[in-house]
Amino acid sequence: MTLVLFVICLIGSHLRTSWLLYDANRTLRQYRTEFGHLSIEDPAKVYVIAVDPHHELTWQWRVYIPPGAQYELCAIYREIPGINHQPDDLKFPKERSSHYPVADGELLITLSIQRDGQDRWRFHRLVTDDSGERSDMSWGIRDEDMAPLISDKTFKSERGIFKGGPQQTFDLGSNILLLKHRAAPSTNTDFTEVTDGMMFWLSPVDP
Repeated sequence: MTLVLFVICLIGSHLRTSWLLYDANRTLRQYRTEFGHLSIEDPAKVYVIAVDPHHELTWQWRVYIPPGAQYELCAIYREIPGINHQPDDLKFPKERSSHYPVADGELLITLSIQRDGQDRWRFHRLVTDDSGERSDMSWGIRDEDMAPLISDKTFKSERGIFKGGPQQTFDLGSNILLLKHRAAPSTNTDFTEVTDGMMFWLSPVDP
C-alpha cells in the first residue's frame, strides 16, 4: 500500500510539474508576442511579428531575414490592387513602388506618416538592425493621396500583420505583406478593381 501511494504521489507531482511548465511556456509565448519578440526556430526562413508603436499612423514590425538573403521594403499610396481569392491572389506591383534594400538579420522596421513643420504630410521609414545601426529616410506625400488614408469612411479592407497577432513564418523568396489599406471599389462586384489606399511589403531580390 505504501508503494502504491508513493507511485500515485510521484505521478501527481510529475503531472503538476508538467502543467506548471506548460503554463509558464504559454505565458512566456504570450509576453513575447505582446512585446514583439521573435522566436527563430528555422534560421533559413523569414519571420515577422507586429509591434505596437503607441502612435497614430505609425506601424512597426520585428523582422528576421536569413543571412545572405536580399529583400527590399516596398510602398505604394494609390492604385492599390484588389484581390479575388485570399490569400492566393495577392498582387505586389513592385515596378511602380518605392523600394529600398534592407539588411539581413533581425530588424525593427518603423513606418509612419506625420505632418512636418510646414503642415505637409511626410512618410518616414526607419530600419534598425540588431546592432543598433539605423537607416532612415523620409519624403513628402501629396494631400490627395493622404485624403483616403485619414478618412474614417474610406477603407473597405485592411490586411497584413497586425499588433497582438502571433509571429508569422515565410519561405525565402516570398513576398511578405506588412500592411494594406484599401478603399471600397466603385461597384460591389469588381473586387479586383484598383482603388485608393496604401500598401507596404517586403519583396525578395533576385541574386
